[in-house]
Amino acid sequence: MGASESRIPKLMSTFCIEDPHSSLCEEGKIRFACFSDTHTQTPNFKPEFIVPCDVLIHAGDFSNTGTKKEVDTFRKWLLDYPAKHRVVIAGNHDITFQPDFYEKNWRRPRWD
Repeated sequence: MGASESRIPKLMSTFCIEDPHSSLCEEGKIRFACFSDTHTQTPNFKPEFIVPCDVLIHAGDFSNTGTKKEVDTFRKWLLDYPAKHRVVIAGNHDITFQPDFYEKNWRRPRWD
Protein backbone atom coordinates (compact mmCIF):
# COMPACT_ATOMS: atom_id res chain seq x y z
CA MET A 1 0.00 0.00 0.00
CA GLY A 2 1.41 3.40 -0.98
CA ALA A 3 1.79 6.27 1.46
CA SER A 4 -1.15 8.20 0.02
CA GLU A 5 -3.47 5.17 0.20
CA SER A 6 -2.82 4.74 3.90
CA ARG A 7 -4.21 8.25 4.52
CA ILE A 8 -7.66 7.37 3.14
CA PRO A 9 -9.98 6.77 6.11
CA LYS A 10 -11.16 3.17 6.36
CA LEU A 11 -14.79 4.35 6.25
CA MET A 12 -14.28 5.70 2.74
CA SER A 13 -13.89 3.61 -0.33
CA THR A 14 -13.58 4.54 -3.95
CA PHE A 15 -14.53 2.53 -6.99
CA CYS A 16 -15.14 3.02 -10.67
CA ILE A 17 -18.41 2.04 -12.28
CA GLU A 18 -17.94 0.79 -15.82
CA ASP A 19 -21.55 1.41 -16.83
CA PRO A 20 -23.53 3.48 -14.31
CA HIS A 21 -26.80 2.64 -16.09
CA SER A 22 -26.36 -1.09 -15.51
CA SER A 23 -25.47 -1.07 -11.83
CA LEU A 24 -27.55 0.04 -8.89
CA CYS A 25 -26.04 2.06 -6.12
CA GLU A 26 -25.27 -0.18 -3.15
CA GLU A 27 -27.29 0.24 0.04
CA GLY A 28 -25.68 2.84 2.28
CA LYS A 29 -23.78 4.48 -0.60
CA ILE A 30 -24.49 7.80 -2.29
CA ARG A 31 -24.20 8.25 -6.05
CA PHE A 32 -23.09 11.67 -7.30
CA ALA A 33 -23.22 13.05 -10.83
CA CYS A 34 -21.15 16.15 -11.49
CA PHE A 35 -21.08 18.51 -14.45
CA SER A 36 -19.45 21.86 -15.08
CA ASP A 37 -18.78 24.27 -17.91
CA THR A 38 -21.77 23.09 -19.94
CA HIS A 39 -22.45 26.61 -21.33
CA THR A 40 -26.12 26.15 -22.41
CA GLN A 41 -25.54 22.63 -23.80
CA THR A 42 -27.38 20.60 -21.13
CA PRO A 43 -30.53 20.19 -23.29
CA ASN A 44 -28.33 18.59 -25.96
CA PHE A 45 -26.83 15.93 -23.69
CA LYS A 46 -27.04 12.39 -25.02
CA PRO A 47 -29.17 10.06 -22.85
CA GLU A 48 -26.10 8.07 -21.77
CA PHE A 49 -24.78 11.18 -19.99
CA ILE A 50 -27.88 11.36 -17.80
CA VAL A 51 -27.14 9.02 -14.90
CA PRO A 52 -29.74 8.72 -12.12
CA CYS A 53 -28.14 9.77 -8.84
CA ASP A 54 -28.73 10.83 -5.28
CA VAL A 55 -26.94 14.17 -5.67
CA LEU A 56 -26.47 16.14 -8.89
CA ILE A 57 -23.78 18.83 -8.73
CA HIS A 58 -23.34 21.46 -11.41
CA ALA A 59 -20.08 23.19 -10.56
CA GLY A 60 -20.44 26.39 -12.56
CA ASP A 61 -20.86 27.91 -16.00
CA PHE A 62 -24.17 26.39 -17.03
CA SER A 63 -24.78 29.56 -19.09
CA ASN A 64 -22.82 31.88 -21.33
CA THR A 65 -23.89 35.13 -19.65
CA GLY A 66 -26.79 34.21 -17.36
CA THR A 67 -29.63 35.56 -19.50
CA LYS A 68 -33.18 34.76 -18.39
CA LYS A 69 -33.60 32.34 -21.31
CA GLU A 70 -30.36 30.50 -20.42
CA VAL A 71 -31.35 30.27 -16.74
CA ASP A 72 -34.90 29.10 -17.56
CA THR A 73 -33.60 26.42 -19.95
CA PHE A 74 -31.09 25.19 -17.38
CA ARG A 75 -33.76 25.21 -14.65
CA LYS A 76 -35.99 22.92 -16.74
CA TRP A 77 -33.09 20.52 -17.39
CA LEU A 78 -32.18 20.60 -13.71
CA LEU A 79 -35.72 19.80 -12.55
CA ASP A 80 -36.05 17.00 -15.12
CA TYR A 81 -32.73 15.39 -14.12
CA PRO A 82 -33.29 12.11 -12.21
CA ALA A 83 -31.69 13.15 -8.91
CA LYS A 84 -32.95 13.29 -5.34
CA HIS A 85 -30.97 16.45 -4.56
CA ARG A 86 -29.37 19.15 -6.69
CA VAL A 87 -26.50 21.54 -5.94
CA VAL A 88 -25.71 24.39 -8.33
CA ILE A 89 -22.67 26.62 -8.00
CA ALA A 90 -22.76 29.74 -10.17
CA GLY A 91 -19.63 30.17 -12.28
CA ASN A 92 -18.00 33.27 -13.71
CA HIS A 93 -20.20 33.07 -16.84
CA ASP A 94 -23.38 32.95 -14.73
CA ILE A 95 -22.92 36.65 -13.95
CA THR A 96 -26.55 37.51 -13.27
CA PHE A 97 -26.23 35.53 -10.02
CA GLN A 98 -23.91 38.21 -8.63
CA PRO A 99 -26.04 41.36 -8.92
CA ASP A 100 -23.38 43.87 -7.80
CA PHE A 101 -20.85 42.59 -10.36
CA TYR A 102 -23.49 42.44 -13.09
CA GLU A 103 -24.73 45.99 -12.45
CA LYS A 104 -21.17 47.31 -12.50
CA ASN A 105 -19.94 45.41 -15.58
CA TRP A 106 -22.90 44.60 -17.85
CA ARG A 107 -22.07 47.31 -20.43
CA ARG A 108 -18.50 46.10 -20.98
CA PRO A 109 -17.87 44.38 -24.35
CA ARG A 110 -18.41 40.62 -24.29
CA TRP A 111 -16.22 38.33 -26.34
CA ASP A 112 -18.15 35.10 -25.81
